[in-house]
Amino acid sequence: CTTVAGGRGKGSGTQQLRSPMRVALDPGGDFIVADTINHRIQRCPASGSGDCTTVAGSQGKGSGAQQLNSPQGVVLRLGV
Repeated sequence: CTTVAGGRGKGSGTQQLRSPMRVALDPGGDFIVADTINHRIQRCPASGSGDCTTVAGSQGKGSGAQQLNSPQGVVLRLGV
């Protein structure tokens, strides 16, 4: 097995997660993770060779345009 997300313990860094709830795969094979306690959605490379990037919720908890409040999952709609 290869660790592809959260390999540096719990936290809010680029290789950390706190209470990841659900995972989806994007068309390129990368993992899209609902990082609940960090109030963000992370894209993590399938190879496990790099940092995850925040794709939603970059401004912490809240209801603003760039905020999420404890995301529980993620759904990808392709070709829409």
